Amino acid sequence: MENRKNILVVDDEEINRFIAEDLLEQEYALDFAENGQECLDKVQQNKPDLILLDVNMPVMNGLEACRKLKEDPSTSHIAVIFVSALATKAEIMEG
Repeated sequence: MENRKNILVVDDEEINRFIAEDLLEQEYALDFAENGQECLDKVQQNKPDLILLDVNMPVMNGLEACRKLKEDPSTSHIAVIFVSALATKAEIMEG
């Protein structure tokens, strides 16, 4: 099998993780986390090529997890895409 890119899907809603898996599993190697802290822990174990990151989650939200990823030189290069229902101008600008 060819070398597939790795995506870490971070979302506290099981249905959202299931949808991401259904859409992406044929093309990408996937890993999953349920909150920002679990995301940071998983990134230290295996650096993904991309993180799909929900914003509103328990333990640590996606914005804080992204800040920590970008502050760390060993993870700052990892691309992050926020996946969220938040849509106000202020929320978009914070992301």
